[in-house]
Amino acid sequence: MRVLIVGPGAVGRFLAARMALAQIPVALLDHRPERVGQIQRHGIELTAIDGRQEQVRCDVLLAGSGSEDSTPPFDIALSCVKSYDTEVAALQAAPFLRRDAVIVPLSNGLGNVEAVGQHWPAAQVAAGTHAFGLLAAGDHAVQQTGTGFFELAAPHDAVSAQERLPVLVDLLQQAQLQAELAPDYGKMLWQKAAVNCVINPIAALLQIPNGALLQLPLEPTMRAICGELVEVSHCEGIALELDHLFARVVGVCTATATNRCSTLVDLQMGRRTEIESLNGEVARRAEQARIPVPLNSLLTVLVRQRECDVQAG
Repeated sequence: MRVLIVGPGAVGRFLAARMALAQIPVALLDHRPERVGQIQRHGIELTAIDGRQEQVRCDVLLAGSGSEDSTPPFDIALSCVKSYDTEVAALQAAPFLRRDAVIVPLSNGLGNVEAVGQHWPAAQVAAGTHAFGLLAAGDHAVQQTGTGFFELAAPHDAVSAQERLPVLVDLLQQAQLQAELAPDYGKMLWQKAAVNCVINPIAALLQIPNGALLQLPLEPTMRAICGELVEVSHCEGIALELDHLFARVVGVCTATATNRCSTLVDLQMGRRTEIESLNGEVARRAEQARIPVPLNSLLTVLVRQRECDVQAG
């Protein structure tokens, strides 16, 4: 089973390195020639949570270079790009894939499976979430800063994806990564999105690591954000429960206490954030359902403004 990892950011490098160490046939796909060259020359510098470092060699391919003609096709593609790049990633991956391959977006937020489904058969699209603390450095290094796990699921009508997911779980476990099939596709996606909707904007605006959220008097606000998410999810037939969801948020903050969330890193690097697929998407769906979500709406506006300020210099 050959695995293509699209996007060598923190998650992509981490997965590629762990799979390569387990001798799983894996390759990275990137659109930036200079980064491809760095990884080809140096490999992936993987720093484990205990500080141990390894240089891991991994195949890396350049999108749009014609290399797909000389590369054996892949059976599974894991899309590890930002949510706003999900569609482009699917188009870049397609020439490298078998006709029956399954694409699994691991991006934050809601709507990623639908985005991939615009360019790949819907029956061959699944979804995955993770809760690892990871930090990329330069063009070829990644550090694990917090423990985590992978959850995978597919829509009930994505038959091909459902058949392939147990194989992917086995591959992740071979790579010494905790992975499991989620029993409820919709609930899995909403739970992960909800965790990000609470942690990411607040930690980014306050410029603090995840664990510091639990040291501030933020519990009422964080619970209220969870409450808005629960109400919107119920309108979409997803049975989230407030206490369980808040406990999950606290658990992720604890497990990734020293980690800087992706939204904070994006702002510090002057990059576009994923706020539109997180709180922004929740606010849009809430508006359609005529449900007030003032906290999610406010956080969306605040992160948008911070993003504009940072990019304006």
